[in-house]
Amino acid sequence: MFANPRKAKLLLCLMFLLATISQGTAEQSDTFLYLPFVLKGFPHVHVYFEPFNRCVGYEAYILIVATPPDDIVRATAQIEDRRVDLSPTEWCYRKGPPCDPAWSGTLCLTGLEPGEKQVTAIAFDRFGNSFRACRTLTYTPDNFPPPCFPIELVGHYEGEVQAIFVQGNYAYLGEGSNLTILDISTPTSPIIVGQIAPLAEYVWAVYVSGNYAYTAVGYTVGYDDLRVVDVSEPTNPTEVGSYDAPGNGRDVYVSDNIAYLANGTGGLRVIDVSEPSSPAELDSFEMGQWFPAMSVYVSGRMAYLVIHDVCAGEFTPDRPWTHLWTVDISNPADLIEVATHEISNFVNDIYVTNNTGYLVHSTVGPDPAGLLILDMTNPPSLTELGFYDVMRGDAEAVYVSGGLAYVADGSEGLRVLNVSDPTNPIKLGFYDTPGYAQDVYVSNGLAYVADGPGGLFILRYKPAH
Repeated sequence: MFANPRKAKLLLCLMFLLATISQGTAEQSDTFLYLPFVLKGFPHVHVYFEPFNRCVGYEAYILIVATPPDDIVRATAQIEDRRVDLSPTEWCYRKGPPCDPAWSGTLCLTGLEPGEKQVTAIAFDRFGNSFRACRTLTYTPDNFPPPCFPIELVGHYEGEVQAIFVQGNYAYLGEGSNLTILDISTPTSPIIVGQIAPLAEYVWAVYVSGNYAYTAVGYTVGYDDLRVVDVSEPTNPTEVGSYDAPGNGRDVYVSDNIAYLANGTGGLRVIDVSEPSSPAELDSFEMGQWFPAMSVYVSGRMAYLVIHDVCAGEFTPDRPWTHLWTVDISNPADLIEVATHEISNFVNDIYVTNNTGYLVHSTVGPDPAGLLILDMTNPPSLTELGFYDVMRGDAEAVYVSGGLAYVADGSEGLRVLNVSDPTNPIKLGFYDTPGYAQDVYVSNGLAYVADGPGGLFILRYKPAH
């Protein structure tokens, strides 16, 4: 029938592709609608469309997963006149590894007329072949939250910023080994007004109380881990006191002239700073060098301490990566251990409000990165309320304000979640910063994001009206 067997084989492949699409071999899961292809050079190719009714913010997330990875050289997606070039990424299944090479991108749907929309994704291989998947879905904006990108840029400061605290018209930055003070009375144009000489080590955290800024400083043991800086004159910050604990400073919280220092291998150090020039330790709580204290938050008479287990991992799969310790601080000079709560992954930060704890953890561990919400009404017995598990970066820090959780999501920037119902956190929007978002503070409706090499981003979430 065909003089050229190669042309015959190619025609049969094309006929198989058309049959695959037209016969509707798409499968529906609870997360993705996907259409698989099996063609020459692509033993496993899947094009995923996230169903619109699960998207928040008028966005369609489109993902192409392929094995072998080197075969795909370009991929695109389109809805009407909206087109996006997909980028190489990695797709890990909902419970973590295994991971596959992938191409992904997001298409904004704001402004499209309601009705049926055809979503098309195309992958191009190194042999010059293209592979297409199409799907018609119903788009009904009335059922959707606000537009695609409801977070706007207000202001920006260039630098290397890893920690942030805001008080009044000033932002206090951990910038490398410096404490930098910005005037943010005009958020669109933050201006540096003061900076203290390098504090010898990396500034991991900043807390401001009254006329003093307290910094958790450290990379190595042997330096003063808590530094006290007089900021009564923001244009002339002056270090007035320090305290050398046995570990290295990682986080600090100050309440009633008491500094609670997460001191790495030194555990929790409780320090009287009523005399800023001569801080004095009142008590301590530690678990040993294999259990460093990484973050601390004080609420009422309880201190919540995030402790990592550095021995957890591949060879000890049953060991949790994090212990959340609850410590009674009613008498700061006599700490009382209340309870511990084990968490599978590395927890990076904790925020507590209204007897509810918000913890963000990274991909280190068996579960995906996400926001874990706990009921802390009964400290000896914490219970899980909700979990948001589709963070695409390494969730580093969280701040909760007005029923919203602002998450510094590492390489993916800032994410804003509605947590007014803690049992059902919902994504409202995101802002992809160019650096690495590792800390966040919210004041007067503005989110201040410490973006590492990306500097400081001042962002505003714009809810729908």
